[in-house]
Amino acid sequence: LIKSLGYVVIANIEPYTLPNGEVTPAESFTAVCYPGLLPGNAYGFNLSGLCISGNIQLAKHVEGDKIPQRFVCRALLSAKSVDQAVDILRKDSVGMASGYAYNIVSTKDSSKEMYSVEVAPVEGEARNMVSVHIIESGDMGSNCRYNHYNILERLGIPQWRDISSQHRKVRASEVEPFLTKMDVLRF
Repeated sequence: LIKSLGYVVIANIEPYTLPNGEVTPAESFTAVCYPGLLPGNAYGFNLSGLCISGNIQLAKHVEGDKIPQRFVCRALLSAKSVDQAVDILRKDSVGMASGYAYNIVSTKDSSKEMYSVEVAPVEGEARNMVSVHIIESGDMGSNCRYNHYNILERLGIPQWRDISSQHRKVRASEVEPFLTKMDVLRF
């Protein structure tokens, strides 16, 4: 499936000087890509130990003059920490055009916490709404696992109804937690 519909990019980007004299830092990341999209849209990780995955959120309001989420996904692969990734999402200068949700974890952070970060544009303003949620065992009634769908759970904004996500949410609540390899195989 991945062979015909996507590919894995392993990138090592050297520092370079922008026309204004600013030097960009070196980057090194691995990401699954879909044809025609930037790395970071599906899932990826970088040498700083940051692992990121995400999916589109169907907020009813879209800002046509803001940054498409695909560029923001790519920018997150440059982050050196969870805090820096969240800072990229909170940056007040342009904002994102549409909603998105990210799962972010750092393999080098001693807390070993995983985060669910929902983002959506603020109408008429050059900024995003950002909700950062530390994923706890048993969150959202999930029997010791965390599930997120194409539904903004925490931002409280109007969104399009996604029947597939609603069905997946119900199904996830019915499935017992996978505690062993056999649980996964039986599923």
